[in-house]
Amino acid sequence: MEIRFEKPLSGRRSFRAWQIPERIRTDNNIRDGYVFVVTVLFGDNSAVLKGRVSSGGELSINSEVATRLREYAGMNPADTIHFKLRDDDVERMRPSFEGTVTTSLKSSLDDLQQRAIAELADAVRHIPEHTELRREAIERKGQEIFRKMMDACWTNKCPLSGIDNRRLLRASHIKPWADCDPDDPAQGRINPYNGLLLAAHLDAAFDAGLISFGDDGRLLRSPELSRTNFAALGVAEGVRLDIEEDSKPFLAWHRAKHGYE
Repeated sequence: MEIRFEKPLSGRRSFRAWQIPERIRTDNNIRDGYVFVVTVLFGDNSAVLKGRVSSGGELSINSEVATRLREYAGMNPADTIHFKLRDDDVERMRPSFEGTVTTSLKSSLDDLQQRAIAELADAVRHIPEHTELRREAIERKGQEIFRKMMDACWTNKCPLSGIDNRRLLRASHIKPWADCDPDDPAQGRINPYNGLLLAAHLDAAFDAGLISFGDDGRLLRSPELSRTNFAALGVAEGVRLDIEEDSKPFLAWHRAKHGYE
């Protein structure tokens, strides 16, 4: 048996729980606790996992897929996602297969970057090259564009603290603007893989090298940051971010600069 339904992305707060339409639950006798093989389709992306129906007829999916959906929704808020549920062969699914994601997120980020670079080039095209005025305009506009790019990538929320008030958030370059190649913004200055959206106090700690992230996304604490002060940041040591492969060289640079490696 296969069951299909769709849901809009706009206005979502939680991407881990999705209400199954009542008519579908009734027609297919879906009860709380039922487990399905779930295929989630959003744009050109897809995810296959086990999904469990929780209290009230909500379909619960795992955090990895929910993170992908949040990222996609940040760039495509008007889109609709599609669910396909199967109740056959659930128990024969390989554990290693659960939560596997095949996604074109990289293509979406690459497209976002190209549009950002084009916007920057258009903003300064009338300013003479090799002038201080052009350098200042590039930095000012570039930082503005980078912030918008981070808002989209991280769906306007700090992934560590959950803070979503834009005035409390900072767009952080992993490798700082000043250390990136000024002649090739795609290599760092206007690169979605070289950025995080963090609450202001976490941004300050990251910028100072007091916290960093491993290639697996695990939060790292510098020995220069006491456990007492770390606890005051309000995040758990060892919490993990969903890190893209292309972000790993920037994170390695940050760790090396601040003595983690």
